[in-house]
Amino acid sequence: MTRLGISEPKSFIKKRFENEEIEFLESCCIRKPICERVEAEVDEVCNSGGWLDVMPLLPSSCSPGDANLLLRKLVKTKPSAIVFCDCFVVSDSFMTKCSDLFEQPIKAKAEKAVQENPSLLLSSSESDRKGSGHATKFEDVASQKDDKKEVRRKKATAGKSGGGTQGREVKTKAVKKKFGHGKDRAEYDSEEETPVPSKATDHEFMTISELTEELAKMSDLSEVPDKLISGVAMALHRPLTQKYMDELKSVFLQTMQATSSSTTRRRGHVELSDKVSGLWVNAKLFEKGISLFGDDVQQQLNKHLLRTVCTDITNAIFSYYATISMVTVDDSAMTTEVRSKILSALPDDKAKQVLIRLQGSLQSAKGLDDFFAQLESICGPGNLEISLKIPEKKKERKLIFNHRQSLVEQLKAESDPAMALHLCVTLLVLVHTQCMIYAPGRCVPQIVAFLKDHISGDQHKVLIECQDLVMKRLKQSGDASSAEARGGDGESEISAALNDLLPKVKDIAINAKRTGSVQDDA
Repeated sequence: MTRLGISEPKSFIKKRFENEEIEFLESCCIRKPICERVEAEVDEVCNSGGWLDVMPLLPSSCSPGDANLLLRKLVKTKPSAIVFCDCFVVSDSFMTKCSDLFEQPIKAKAEKAVQENPSLLLSSSESDRKGSGHATKFEDVASQKDDKKEVRRKKATAGKSGGGTQGREVKTKAVKKKFGHGKDRAEYDSEEETPVPSKATDHEFMTISELTEELAKMSDLSEVPDKLISGVAMALHRPLTQKYMDELKSVFLQTMQATSSSTTRRRGHVELSDKVSGLWVNAKLFEKGISLFGDDVQQQLNKHLLRTVCTDITNAIFSYYATISMVTVDDSAMTTEVRSKILSALPDDKAKQVLIRLQGSLQSAKGLDDFFAQLESICGPGNLEISLKIPEKKKERKLIFNHRQSLVEQLKAESDPAMALHLCVTLLVLVHTQCMIYAPGRCVPQIVAFLKDHISGDQHKVLIECQDLVMKRLKQSGDASSAEARGGDGESEISAALNDLLPKVKDIAINAKRTGSVQDDA
């Protein structure tokens, strides 16, 4: 129309078609029905989750620029519509579908990357720290550039010589240097244009060209034009890279947690193995000492060993299973109720069954034999896999020697007569029989009677006297009314006698030596 001599085409068209609604574009104008048809197709795309090329819907005289202008106006009220490459419209759901096609490849690549290079994210963190240092450096350069600009500005405005209002303005003419032009230009450029650091993606999922190739291969997008696929690839590049980075961090953290959990579990298993095997060896040595006594004493010693050392072994095993099953318990207060709580939280039925049998063996009528059988079962293959071995004779002698030294040190530091007598008889049995015993206080009289054949008569009389005094004092402390009636004189006399007798009792045990009769019995 301009070539026809019409100076104002829009006014002319409005007057010519004053009864019709006209949409003016870059190079042409179209009627309202065409706009409505395009808008209807855009709505269909938004509802169906597809894509649309609007060029076939427009007159042949419309250019891609006209299509882009029309689409921009239409999608203002349609937030789910996205314009690509001037003439294509896609919906949010279409973009989501394209993004979801890469979900599995992202996970696979992230897992592979972490497996091949576990320090991947550590190096990324280091580069981030370095990048922050570079940013500070460029900020310093920018501030220096501003200072140089300020100096040049002051020089340019300093054309007045003299002072006050009488200063005469002097014009200076710029002189072009003949030589060194390249150097001056480089300095000028370096001052005016400060380099801006462009941070490259440390862990890129795919390049835009690779995304384009992958999208073109997918059967769901086989009918999509190459031009639109390229635009979609460009739009997806950044969010897919971010997804890949998030997945990379997630896999890395999971790997680190699994490694940490495995290390903690391995360390816990080593500690459990050392503790259980050590307590088991002690229990077997104590069992050997139990065989020295009669049936009545053996029964009491068996029960005491089950309530103490064997219960400690059971608690250690239950505590380990609680740790690996993420059950929080107080190890210092491991009771039957706490162990039942751990059993209810265990996911492994096999482990649960062996633990139930182990706990039941603590109260079993079969005594130590049943407990040791259940312990060997749970420590065997397929369960804890803890090696339980009877120590060799040399190691057994060393354990017995260390136990004797421990008893001696405890006896030397003990000031309570009852406890000193208990340690004394335990130590004498060890010295004369080379067997360790673990006995409760109520078994001391039976042990004193057992020692009659292993120590001299005078030593045995001292032990009997100490035992009688201890029994009297315990009886008087239990009978408060009689103690008050006597005014406490009898108890003080007993305590004084015990204090006088205590050094003799300690000396008998500390300086005890194995007698010949025992050697003959052996």
